[in-house]
Amino acid sequence: MTLTDDKAAVQISSLNKWYGAFHVLKVVNLTIPSGSRVVICGPSGSGKSTLIRCLNGLEAYQQGTVTLGTVRLGDNARETALARRQTGMVFQSFNLFPHLTVLSNCTLALRRVLSMPRKEAESLARHFLEKVRIPEQANKYPAQLSGGQQQRVAIARALCMNPRLMLFDEPTSALDPEMVKEVLDVMTGLAQEGMTMICVTHEMGFAREVADQVVFMDQGSIVEQASPMTFFSTPRRSVFPQHAAALMRREGPVATDTRIWTDIDFDKDGKQITCLRLPFSSDRSAYGTIPIPIVCIRNGVGPTALLLAGNHGDEYEGQVALGKLARQLDASELRGCIIILPALNYPAVDAGRRVSPLDQGNLNRMFPGDANGKPTETIAHYVSEVLLPLTDIVIDLHSGGTSLLYLPCCLIRVGRSETETAQLIELMRVFGAPIGSISDGSGGGGATTLSATAQALGIPALTTELGGGATMSRAGETLARDGVLRVLKHMGILPDAIVEPAGPTRTMRVDGRHAFTYAPVRGIFEPAVAVGDEVQAGDLAGVIHPIAGPSEPARSVQFAQSGLVACQRAPALTEPGDCLFKLVVDVP
Repeated sequence: MTLTDDKAAVQISSLNKWYGAFHVLKVVNLTIPSGSRVVICGPSGSGKSTLIRCLNGLEAYQQGTVTLGTVRLGDNARETALARRQTGMVFQSFNLFPHLTVLSNCTLALRRVLSMPRKEAESLARHFLEKVRIPEQANKYPAQLSGGQQQRVAIARALCMNPRLMLFDEPTSALDPEMVKEVLDVMTGLAQEGMTMICVTHEMGFAREVADQVVFMDQGSIVEQASPMTFFSTPRRSVFPQHAAALMRREGPVATDTRIWTDIDFDKDGKQITCLRLPFSSDRSAYGTIPIPIVCIRNGVGPTALLLAGNHGDEYEGQVALGKLARQLDASELRGCIIILPALNYPAVDAGRRVSPLDQGNLNRMFPGDANGKPTETIAHYVSEVLLPLTDIVIDLHSGGTSLLYLPCCLIRVGRSETETAQLIELMRVFGAPIGSISDGSGGGGATTLSATAQALGIPALTTELGGGATMSRAGETLARDGVLRVLKHMGILPDAIVEPAGPTRTMRVDGRHAFTYAPVRGIFEPAVAVGDEVQAGDLAGVIHPIAGPSEPARSVQFAQSGLVACQRAPALTEPGDCLFKLVVDVP
């Protein structure tokens, strides 16, 4: 036997894995003694499932070693095959053969791999079906069983091969709440018998009761490993992401106190098209909800991308581009997950306004939000506390809306380190807008924007400006769609995407508050330049004509600094304080 009682069951050393350019496992080191029960937890996309699949050869890795018992995987094909045979695997989606009975599912490997006689194989299979408490289901087909029963069949099938190590990849995530307990009870029984178990799960009650080690992963790394008592009583919060506390409270599929709900299962493979439900009580609908469209497309393990538009309701290129992608993409094309919300602030989208008509809320000035706040604050909170922690990158597609005309550009915030900034600049160039703008975060919404909240969580964020004037620019929509596809391909989520390569990106920045030109008086603004023009400090920006008539003088407005005109005001009628122009300058 290769997995012996006196050896470590699993030894993982300096394990690294990439999906394309996405570094999914980063120098993972972990020792699991024989007979131990290890729970691996963490946010979706943190690398948990990828790690566990590397342990039995379902995923190849590029660097490091995995040793099962005395066998280092890959060194010797025969010994590797034997070690894998002694490793049982239970998947979140059951993976039963639908055309075979329960009994045949359990005996197939015994007969084909071990050449066991039929009667002996069936006797062994019935023994383990008894062990998982469903002997009466032996002659039924998987479609005739509940989800909990199907998962218990999967456990029995794995046990039939007499494994020395059992791997569980979120075995309860696809189950209804009432079915979770029956599967956990079986797993608890196996643990009490001394089976070496590694379980990826969000079931923290199971971790407290059964595990002797809890491993917390985030962004491809192990950030904490401790006993359940230490993990749940005195965790090293300084190394946790902001969502870790919510995960540790989690006893179901959603770890949050949000009032928004949905029937989306973010861990389920396939394409789900439905909505978020935002509770809103009004005179005409006391128990009403506002539906916010959402699409979740997942295929196996890999990075997760969050794609958003309609943050402001009068910006249309992103809404159209994401709507097209949501209709066109099929789960089979993916490696990982894409979550799409094409009309994030749906009340504003429905009204064609920048702000919500329900509460006058500007969504991109309300992050990280408030679970018990006004509708727009509640949406911001859901994105911050539920969606962002699931993701590896967020792309928030904006345009100039009703009040601005914008030069097409992609925007990032300066990272918290030189390495982070370099990674963001690379993603910005992959997106492929003609202008790439780097912000220090001091202007606009400051810390109240979605990109600021994403940065605080360590999630790369790209924002765009694609047109404006409350029109729908075909060129802007094409840039949105192609730019998103290029980023998804770069990250390995859509490895086979067919998309035009990115053109050159001119890297620029806003050079302080004097980059903005504001209207000093009320009147009709006549611009002297257009978006894309180069201007010098002191040049004429335009003239504001008084609406009272020629009895009052017109007012000239000059630029305070030199630069490229990135945006200009669209409506002619202006009030004091309206932004007329924004300039950007080249990054040295």
